Amino acid sequence: MATLYINASRIKKDTALGSAVDDNLLHPYILIAQDRWILPALGTDLDNKLKQDIVDSTLTGNYETLVTDYIQPCLVQLAFAEVAPVMRLRFSNNSVTLIDNEQGTSASLNDIKMVVNKATEIGMFYRGRLVDYLCHNTSLFPEYSTNTGADLHPSKHNYFGNLNVDTEKFRSKQIQAIASAIGAKDY
Repeated sequence: MATLYINASRIKKDTALGSAVDDNLLHPYILIAQDRWILPALGTDLDNKLKQDIVDSTLTGNYETLVTDYIQPCLVQLAFAEVAPVMRLRFSNNSVTLIDNEQGTSASLNDIKMVVNKATEIGMFYRGRLVDYLCHNTSLFPEYSTNTGADLHPSKHNYFGNLNVDTEKFRSKQIQAIASAIGAKDY
């Protein structure tokens, strides 16, 4: 079984998930968020070191601080963002069912997207703190810079999708004037 930095009860406690949510539903999404967001921030060697310390119950000092103060707050939000879109769906042998009850109104896809976007935004804030902490404390975590070959090397940036890097300059004189007025350069 995979070693996780958080458990299902931590997500339930620190997010909008209710305590009745099945832990078995949460575990795969914790692992997805951990592999998708935390592993790239840590790199293979540091990730393996931390997981081994957790398994051996030897997580202490700077490594414990890294996990409790930086990794866990980030992972809670990003795991919540991963699981939120599927909370209303149940897959069975021959159908996909939308879970609903007589007491409440179904949330729309836009409602769910809003919650997911907010959780992702919060998680990325914590991931930025994690990356900054690691970059400024490399001497405390030697495994952060020992990755070789096919190992995943840690990301030193907190960039993710939806980033517009279009190099085209605005053509409208009105937009150029507005950009100039607010101090934007090269317009």
